[in-house]
Amino acid sequence: MSQLIITLGNEQQSMDLVFDVLDIPIAQRWLDQVRMFCALGSPFDDRERFYNFPHTRFTREYCVEHLNNLVNILRPWVPELQALDCADLDQNTLNQLHHVFEIYHGLYDDQKNNARYQRMPVLAQTAVSDLNIWIHRIETLGLDPRFVMTWHTKPTRLPMYQQDFEIMTLEESWGDLRLNYCEIGKTLECLWQDNDTHISPAAFKPMRHFSLDFVVNFGEHNLFYYQNRARAIWQYFEKNQKFFAEIGYTKHTPGLELGSITVAQIRYTGKRNQLIQEIGQHARIHAVTVID
Repeated sequence: MSQLIITLGNEQQSMDLVFDVLDIPIAQRWLDQVRMFCALGSPFDDRERFYNFPHTRFTREYCVEHLNNLVNILRPWVPELQALDCADLDQNTLNQLHHVFEIYHGLYDDQKNNARYQRMPVLAQTAVSDLNIWIHRIETLGLDPRFVMTWHTKPTRLPMYQQDFEIMTLEESWGDLRLNYCEIGKTLECLWQDNDTHISPAAFKPMRHFSLDFVVNFGEHNLFYYQNRARAIWQYFEKNQKFFAEIGYTKHTPGLELGSITVAQIRYTGKRNQLIQEIGQHARIHAVTVID
């Protein structure tokens, strides 16, 4: 069984998280991508995408301040943007900001065809790209701890097959390493969770591809929680059936399955809260290693 070692660290010390890679086809296809990028020196996109861990600097106040800095950079090219108030910032405002990101950044690999994006200087292009990350930082405050790993210059996304859709699920275990959403847009689950009324039809993007990007979740929920979540998502779908029908989706459209896919599971038997504390004290990616 192959293992993935993720080394985290601060300026003084480091720690390793060990994951057993599952023996399923999509996990092996994913692992091939990780091996390739390890051989290239792992050009990480953002080494500090840690959410809701203790001891990090990513408080609500810090995140809103950073988001306002991005807004200030973008305002000459996006005049509808306004300064954000930390106390009054709600999900509807974040949905509006995400719509700005969709329009001015463009969907996946569409920046060359997006006139709004192309007329911005590099500083503003970077700011509109970062807008998405910092919106999600604020949206996930107070939720389960998780961290996300993404890479620069990653290869073209790989298609998911029918057998992959069949094992997608909302259910996961504490410390599961799962395929990360690699579209620009929102899934059905995200639309439901955000109650997003600002999204454009083109930005509704079910998970149909994967890349080497992944997320490690540290949620602890029972089966009843996931069953209720699935029920609420499909109720949202039925309530907004006209929107989905107009863009060609029914409940049984292939690829509309909920959740994601676990490709590796953490190897850890200690106290879970202790590990969360330790990760928060080492919340920066140093290296990723594959052991075969």
